[in-house]
Amino acid sequence: MGGKPSSPESDPGKQTEGETDPQAAGQSTGKPELRIVLAGKTGAGKSATGNSILGERVFESKIASQSVTEKCAKKKRNWKGRDLAVIDTPGLFDTKVPLLETMQEIGRCVVVSAPGPHAIVLVMQLGRFTEEEKKTVERIQDIFGKDAAKYMILLFTRKEDLDGKDLHEHIKEFNDKDLKKLINKCGNRYCAFNNRANDKEREAQVSELIAMIDKMVRQNGDSHYTNAMYEYAQKKLQENTETLRELCEEEMEKNQKKIKSDYDYECKRLEEELGPHDEISLKEKKEALQQKLDNDLEEINNCYQEQLRELRERAEKNVSIIEAILKHFYFLFANIKLWDPQAAGQSTGKPELRIVLAGKTGVGKSATGNSILGERVFESKIASQSVTEKCVKKKRDWKGRDIAVIDTPGLFDTKVSLKETMREIGRCVVVSAPGPHAIILVMQLDRFTEEEKKTVERIQDIFGKDAVKYMIFLFTRKENLDGGDLQEYLKESDKDLKKLINKCGNRCCAFNNRANNEEREAQVSELIAMIDEMVQQNGDSHYTNAMYDYAQRKLQKNTKTLRELCEEEMVKKQKKIKSVYDDECEKLEEELGPRDEIALKEKKEALQQKLDKDLEEINNQYQEQLRELMERAEKNVSIREAILKKFASVFDSIKSWHD
Repeated sequence: MGGKPSSPESDPGKQTEGETDPQAAGQSTGKPELRIVLAGKTGAGKSATGNSILGERVFESKIASQSVTEKCAKKKRNWKGRDLAVIDTPGLFDTKVPLLETMQEIGRCVVVSAPGPHAIVLVMQLGRFTEEEKKTVERIQDIFGKDAAKYMILLFTRKEDLDGKDLHEHIKEFNDKDLKKLINKCGNRYCAFNNRANDKEREAQVSELIAMIDKMVRQNGDSHYTNAMYEYAQKKLQENTETLRELCEEEMEKNQKKIKSDYDYECKRLEEELGPHDEISLKEKKEALQQKLDNDLEEINNCYQEQLRELRERAEKNVSIIEAILKHFYFLFANIKLWDPQAAGQSTGKPELRIVLAGKTGVGKSATGNSILGERVFESKIASQSVTEKCVKKKRDWKGRDIAVIDTPGLFDTKVSLKETMREIGRCVVVSAPGPHAIILVMQLDRFTEEEKKTVERIQDIFGKDAVKYMIFLFTRKENLDGGDLQEYLKESDKDLKKLINKCGNRCCAFNNRANNEEREAQVSELIAMIDEMVQQNGDSHYTNAMYDYAQRKLQKNTKTLRELCEEEMVKKQKKIKSVYDDECEKLEEELGPRDEIALKEKKEALQQKLDKDLEEINNQYQEQLRELMERAEKNVSIREAILKKFASVFDSIKSWHD
């Protein structure tokens, strides 16, 4: 996401609507604007700092380990005739935020700070420069590009802890080479805030920060930060508001013409009434008319600016623009995917739902997997010995999502040796990494034996005690209900079964694995809806534990080098295609020029369509390469062996199964 300076601005954000700078077109106000993005880890005091800059409490702020600001938000204030736009971001280290949501919030940050921030302020607590802070800097560069340091300022909160001591002296004495290196990299730009200061001290802090930003902007060629993503976002915002903006402009010009016409008429009437015999009175009345004209024109302009502001705000909330950014620049989010050890190395850009089917031999796990997948992919037949001998993962696309179903060998197949059982559990962990969203306990309707009870215990032996939070009971042979209601049937069932179902949040459903297509899809929809609700209750997260974390790290390490090569190849191809596109656009502009704008627009749109299609094809190829890499890694025996060795103590309880 490499950055570049925007077109020069005589004053940050000075261009108003109607000026020629494509970076500034579509801005909501005619006043000079300074855009400040606040970045930093959760709990550093970003929201409190934003409130200090804005002079009032607009962002929710409190001490918390989880981000208080859940969504990227922009607020403004007028400061000495300028608009200060402060963008507060969700904590980059809030591990409870899913990867997809983090990416959406980055997209939102780009949209609300378009055409680009003048300053990226890294907020951190005084005296705390931990590994997390170091990673935050790397993540800022992942989002904004390597040139981000040119636009960065370090802002330390808790200035009051200095007890009147000079900040520069404190930094000199602070024995951390990495912090000093970072400060140097950011042009030695840093300041400190006491976010509990009184009004006078708070405004002095703001003045110091703004002066520092203004100096930095001048050093950056009187420009704000921008890159390809910001340019694309600004273009999309302009397209979104263009028609309505033109209508607003037409209305403004119409009102201006009418008022000027009324002014000219009144002036003419006065000249006819008073003539040359009362020049003093004529002059006074004309001056009064001129003053009224100026006031009316200013009011019309203010009304127009307010309309533009509202248009811009509506456009910034348009989800389709954020989605377009994520789609268009998906390859740039490859680094961001590595932030989340749970999600890095996933094989597809589509949302994935991982489902592990568990249960004793012969209950219909494979048949249930086939029903979910909509085709026969797992071998299935009535047998006392497990048909599925090895843990297998298969996928289907379901309403734009990847549904990954993991079929497991029967946990009660006594003919399978302990060693083989342990290997298959290792395989299950690898193929369902970074963790399943749902563990489905499959059992036959009207059969809850001692074996079923032990199955639940064994699931907890493998996945841990918290597994019940992710468990759903699925009863096969739904047809045996003869149209009856499952819940009514369960009311009369075994006490132990009811106790277990209650322990698992009363989540249960039934499948007829011989159903026709329509009934089968209805069953799948019911199950997916139940899983989605459960995932939401679990904080929008999948199940994980130390074993899954370890497996995911091993998978990442196994694929890292090849994944980076694939990414380099993809970026190279994309740059080449974009270069060809730029050359073609330039050629068209030279050929057609301003004399045939309609033809130029049509041809440019056709080129853009081709570019989008080519970029999507390259991205699809990249995703396919990732998928193949992940599949090869999942089959790597050494990863399973490493898991068995690392978690030998966990497998002690599994050994008792075969006693």
